[in-house]
Amino acid sequence: MYNALNVVSAFDVGNGLSLYQQAAQNKGQEGQIDRDIIDILACKDCIVTLDALHRQTNTLETIVKNKGDFIIQVKANQRNLHNAITEHFKAHYDSKGQREETQSNDHAHGRSESRLVMQLPSKLPK
Repeated sequence: MYNALNVVSAFDVGNGLSLYQQAAQNKGQEGQIDRDIIDILACKDCIVTLDALHRQTNTLETIVKNKGDFIIQVKANQRNLHNAITEHFKAHYDSKGQREETQSNDHAHGRSESRLVMQLPSKLPK
């Protein structure tokens, strides 16, 4: 039986279109569905955004194989990846070399948020 709460979607933000949706029969199948969608949509030159649930090595490798790029959310409980990314960014952040970056500062809903985004090449651990 399919569960409406376990649906993987591909959404084109620029055009406001839902490109693909597939429900998972069982919890835990979302990763394979991610990879299938990425292959079906041929994500060449696309930026794929994923939350922490979908941050799986196989999924990221599928994006790279299809010549796409990705933005992922990484939480501290993903210790090895979090530490590798922190160290990778630290070396670039501390250097005076060229890097692509953008920063935004917002105040809404009673809180201030500051975001710094840097684009760096990566070689992530397995």
